[in-house]
Amino acid sequence: MKRFALIGLGDFGLSMLKELLKLTNNIVLLDRDRTLVETYRSRVRIVRAIDVLDEFTLCKMIPQDINAAVVDLGVKIESSIMITTFLKKLEIADIVVKAYSAEQGHILSSVGATHVVLPDREAAKKVTPMIAFDLLFNFMPLSAQLAIAEMAVHEDYVGRTLREVDVRKNFSLNIIAIRKRDAEDFCFINDPEYCFEANDVLLVAGSHKDIYAQSQDKLAHTHSFSDCFKQWFLTS
Repeated sequence: MKRFALIGLGDFGLSMLKELLKLTNNIVLLDRDRTLVETYRSRVRIVRAIDVLDEFTLCKMIPQDINAAVVDLGVKIESSIMITTFLKKLEIADIVVKAYSAEQGHILSSVGATHVVLPDREAAKKVTPMIAFDLLFNFMPLSAQLAIAEMAVHEDYVGRTLREVDVRKNFSLNIIAIRKRDAEDFCFINDPEYCFEANDVLLVAGSHKDIYAQSQDKLAHTHSFSDCFKQWFLTS
Protein backbone atom coordinates (compact mmCIF):
# COMPACT_ATOMS: atom_id res chain seq x y z
CA MET A 1 0.00 0.00 0.00
CA LYS A 2 1.23 3.48 -0.81
CA ARG A 3 1.85 6.21 1.76
CA PHE A 4 -0.14 9.42 1.36
CA ALA A 5 0.07 13.14 2.06
CA LEU A 6 -3.11 15.23 1.91
CA ILE A 7 -2.39 18.93 1.53
CA GLY A 8 -5.43 21.11 2.07
CA LEU A 9 -8.70 19.70 3.34
CA GLY A 10 -11.39 21.20 1.17
CA ASP A 11 -14.43 19.21 0.09
CA PHE A 12 -12.45 17.03 -2.30
CA GLY A 13 -9.57 16.54 0.14
CA LEU A 14 -11.97 15.44 2.85
CA SER A 15 -13.73 13.05 0.47
CA MET A 16 -10.37 11.53 -0.47
CA LEU A 17 -9.44 11.26 3.21
CA LYS A 18 -12.67 9.42 3.96
CA GLU A 19 -12.01 6.92 1.18
CA LEU A 20 -8.34 6.42 2.04
CA LEU A 21 -9.11 5.80 5.71
CA LYS A 22 -11.01 2.70 4.61
CA LEU A 23 -7.70 1.37 3.28
CA THR A 24 -4.93 2.72 5.48
CA ASN A 25 -3.98 5.11 8.27
CA ASN A 26 -0.57 5.80 6.72
CA ILE A 27 -1.61 9.35 5.89
CA VAL A 28 -0.05 12.76 6.56
CA LEU A 29 -2.52 15.67 6.87
CA LEU A 30 -1.32 19.23 6.28
CA ASP A 31 -3.65 22.24 6.46
CA ARG A 32 -3.79 25.74 7.97
CA ASP A 33 -6.86 24.83 10.02
CA ARG A 34 -5.55 23.38 13.27
CA THR A 35 -8.99 22.43 14.57
CA LEU A 36 -9.76 20.51 11.40
CA VAL A 37 -6.56 18.47 11.23
CA GLU A 38 -6.62 17.73 14.96
CA THR A 39 -9.97 16.02 14.42
CA TYR A 40 -8.11 13.22 12.65
CA ARG A 41 -5.01 12.96 14.85
CA SER A 42 -5.90 9.54 16.27
CA ARG A 43 -6.75 8.10 12.85
CA VAL A 44 -3.73 9.02 10.73
CA ARG A 45 0.05 8.94 10.88
CA ILE A 46 0.80 12.67 11.17
CA VAL A 47 -1.23 15.90 11.38
CA ARG A 48 0.32 19.36 11.07
CA ALA A 49 -1.27 22.80 11.01
CA ILE A 50 1.17 24.74 8.83
CA ASP A 51 1.44 27.31 6.07
CA VAL A 52 1.60 24.88 3.17
CA LEU A 53 2.83 27.62 0.82
CA ASP A 54 6.13 27.82 2.70
CA GLU A 55 8.28 25.45 0.67
CA PHE A 56 10.85 24.81 3.40
CA THR A 57 8.19 24.00 6.01
CA LEU A 58 6.15 21.86 3.64
CA CYS A 59 9.10 19.78 2.49
CA LYS A 60 10.24 19.33 6.09
CA MET A 61 6.82 18.03 7.14
CA ILE A 62 6.49 15.43 4.36
CA PRO A 63 8.34 12.18 5.21
CA GLN A 64 10.68 10.81 2.55
CA ASP A 65 8.65 7.61 2.18
CA ILE A 66 5.52 9.42 0.94
CA ASN A 67 4.80 8.34 -2.64
CA ALA A 68 1.33 9.82 -3.30
CA ALA A 69 -0.11 13.25 -2.56
CA VAL A 70 -3.51 14.90 -2.86
CA VAL A 71 -3.72 18.70 -3.15
CA ASP A 72 -6.95 20.62 -2.45
CA LEU A 73 -6.33 24.31 -1.82
CA GLY A 74 -9.63 25.70 -3.01
CA VAL A 75 -10.04 28.14 -5.88
CA LYS A 76 -6.55 29.66 -5.74
CA ILE A 77 -4.91 28.03 -8.74
CA GLU A 78 -1.62 29.83 -8.04
CA SER A 79 -1.34 28.06 -4.68
CA SER A 80 -2.06 24.67 -6.24
CA ILE A 81 0.62 25.28 -8.88
CA MET A 82 3.17 26.17 -6.20
CA ILE A 83 2.41 23.09 -4.10
CA THR A 84 2.53 20.85 -7.17
CA THR A 85 5.99 22.12 -8.09
CA PHE A 86 7.17 21.56 -4.50
CA LEU A 87 5.90 17.98 -4.57
CA LYS A 88 7.49 17.39 -7.96
CA LYS A 89 10.85 18.44 -6.50
CA LEU A 90 10.34 15.86 -3.75
CA GLU A 91 9.93 13.23 -6.50
CA ILE A 92 6.53 12.10 -5.26
CA ALA A 93 5.29 9.64 -7.86
CA ASP A 94 1.54 10.33 -7.79
CA ILE A 95 0.28 13.89 -7.39
CA VAL A 96 -3.49 14.40 -7.49
CA VAL A 97 -4.60 18.02 -7.70
CA LYS A 98 -8.06 19.56 -7.64
CA ALA A 99 -8.86 21.98 -10.47
CA TYR A 100 -11.91 23.94 -11.54
CA SER A 101 -11.48 23.98 -15.31
CA ALA A 102 -9.76 22.10 -18.11
CA GLU A 103 -7.43 25.07 -18.57
CA GLN A 104 -6.31 24.86 -14.95
CA GLY A 105 -5.89 21.13 -15.38
CA HIS A 106 -3.52 21.58 -18.33
CA ILE A 107 -1.37 23.99 -16.32
CA LEU A 108 -1.23 21.69 -13.31
CA SER A 109 -0.29 18.73 -15.49
CA SER A 110 2.51 20.74 -17.07
CA VAL A 111 4.09 21.44 -13.67
CA GLY A 112 3.90 17.87 -12.39
CA ALA A 113 0.37 16.78 -11.50
CA THR A 114 -0.17 13.15 -12.51
CA HIS A 115 -3.95 13.24 -11.94
CA VAL A 116 -6.11 16.36 -12.26
CA VAL A 117 -9.73 16.11 -11.17
CA LEU A 118 -12.83 18.25 -11.18
CA PRO A 119 -13.87 16.96 -7.79
CA ASP A 120 -17.06 15.59 -6.38
CA ARG A 121 -17.76 12.56 -4.26
CA GLU A 122 -17.69 10.16 -7.20
CA ALA A 123 -14.39 11.57 -8.44
CA ALA A 124 -12.84 10.77 -5.08
CA LYS A 125 -14.09 7.18 -5.30
CA LYS A 126 -12.62 6.83 -8.79
CA VAL A 127 -9.24 8.45 -8.12
CA THR A 128 -8.53 6.85 -4.74
CA PRO A 129 -8.05 3.29 -6.06
CA MET A 130 -5.87 4.47 -8.96
CA ILE A 131 -3.33 6.00 -6.60
CA ALA A 132 -3.71 3.31 -3.93
CA PHE A 133 -2.88 0.31 -6.12
CA ASP A 134 0.16 0.27 -8.39
CA LEU A 135 -1.28 -2.01 -11.06
CA LEU A 136 -4.36 0.11 -11.83
CA PHE A 137 -4.15 2.63 -14.67
CA ASN A 138 -7.83 3.47 -14.99
CA PHE A 139 -11.03 2.62 -13.19
CA MET A 140 -14.52 3.09 -14.64
CA PRO A 141 -17.37 2.17 -12.27
CA LEU A 142 -20.49 0.94 -14.04
CA SER A 143 -22.57 0.45 -10.90
CA ALA A 144 -22.14 0.02 -7.16
CA GLN A 145 -20.80 -3.49 -7.79
CA LEU A 146 -19.35 -3.65 -11.32
CA ALA A 147 -16.53 -1.82 -13.07
CA ILE A 148 -14.22 -1.85 -16.07
CA ALA A 149 -10.55 -1.22 -15.38
CA GLU A 150 -7.17 -0.95 -17.09
CA MET A 151 -4.54 -2.80 -15.12
CA ALA A 152 -0.95 -3.80 -15.69
CA VAL A 153 -0.43 -7.51 -16.04
CA HIS A 154 0.68 -8.98 -12.72
CA GLU A 155 4.14 -10.53 -12.64
CA ASP A 156 2.53 -13.85 -11.68
CA TYR A 157 0.88 -13.93 -15.13
CA VAL A 158 4.01 -13.20 -17.20
CA GLY A 159 5.14 -16.17 -19.26
CA ARG A 160 1.84 -17.99 -18.75
CA THR A 161 -0.98 -18.41 -21.24
CA LEU A 162 -4.58 -17.24 -21.06
CA ARG A 163 -5.58 -20.86 -20.65
CA GLU A 164 -3.15 -21.43 -17.77
CA VAL A 165 -4.10 -18.31 -15.84
CA ASP A 166 -7.84 -18.68 -16.53
CA VAL A 167 -8.67 -15.32 -15.01
CA ARG A 168 -12.42 -15.85 -15.31
CA LYS A 169 -12.43 -19.11 -13.36
CA ASN A 170 -9.74 -18.32 -10.81
CA PHE A 171 -10.30 -14.62 -10.16
CA SER A 172 -13.84 -13.89 -11.42
CA LEU A 173 -12.59 -11.33 -13.96
CA ASN A 174 -13.23 -11.13 -17.69
CA ILE A 175 -10.40 -9.94 -19.94
CA ILE A 176 -12.01 -7.77 -22.61
CA ALA A 177 -8.87 -6.75 -24.51
CA ILE A 178 -5.11 -6.28 -24.20
CA ARG A 179 -2.71 -3.53 -25.25
CA LYS A 180 0.99 -2.85 -24.83
CA ARG A 181 2.10 -0.11 -22.43
CA ASP A 182 3.51 1.99 -25.27
CA ALA A 183 0.35 1.64 -27.39
CA GLU A 184 -3.01 3.38 -27.10
CA ASP A 185 -5.21 0.89 -28.90
CA PHE A 186 -6.49 -2.34 -27.39
CA CYS A 187 -6.91 -5.53 -29.39
CA PHE A 188 -9.05 -8.58 -28.72
CA ILE A 189 -7.22 -11.77 -27.81
CA ASN A 190 -9.11 -14.90 -28.77
CA ASP A 191 -6.19 -17.32 -28.72
CA PRO A 192 -6.19 -19.25 -25.40
CA GLU A 193 -2.47 -19.92 -25.96
CA TYR A 194 -1.61 -16.21 -25.92
CA CYS A 195 1.33 -15.78 -23.53
CA PHE A 196 1.27 -12.78 -21.21
CA GLU A 197 4.18 -10.33 -21.50
CA ALA A 198 5.52 -7.91 -18.89
CA ASN A 199 4.38 -4.83 -20.83
CA ASP A 200 0.78 -5.99 -21.28
CA VAL A 201 -2.09 -3.83 -20.05
CA LEU A 202 -5.39 -5.64 -19.53
CA LEU A 203 -8.86 -4.20 -19.97
CA VAL A 204 -10.92 -6.20 -17.50
CA ALA A 205 -14.50 -6.29 -16.26
CA GLY A 206 -15.65 -7.56 -12.90
CA SER A 207 -16.75 -6.62 -9.42
CA HIS A 208 -14.94 -3.85 -7.57
CA LYS A 209 -13.62 -6.25 -4.96
CA ASP A 210 -12.28 -8.73 -7.52
CA ILE A 211 -10.55 -6.01 -9.54
CA TYR A 212 -8.84 -4.64 -6.43
CA ALA A 213 -7.90 -8.08 -5.19
CA GLN A 214 -5.92 -8.53 -8.44
CA SER A 215 -4.46 -5.01 -8.46
CA GLN A 216 -2.16 -5.35 -5.48
CA ASP A 217 1.60 -5.80 -5.51
CA LYS A 218 1.16 -9.28 -4.09
CA LEU A 219 -1.49 -11.18 -5.98
CA ALA A 220 -4.46 -12.06 -3.80
CA HIS A 221 -5.88 -15.53 -4.30
CA THR A 222 -8.70 -15.05 -1.82
CA HIS A 223 -11.28 -12.38 -1.24
CA SER A 224 -10.07 -11.35 2.21
CA PHE A 225 -10.56 -7.70 1.23
CA SER A 226 -14.16 -8.18 0.12
CA ASP A 227 -15.71 -6.69 3.25
CA CYS A 228 -13.57 -3.58 2.91
CA PHE A 229 -14.47 -3.08 -0.73
CA LYS A 230 -18.15 -3.77 -0.10
CA GLN A 231 -18.14 -1.10 2.56
CA TRP A 232 -16.11 1.20 0.33
CA PHE A 233 -18.49 1.25 -2.60
CA LEU A 234 -21.87 0.41 -1.10
CA THR A 235 -21.94 2.93 1.73
CA SER A 236 -22.43 6.63 1.35
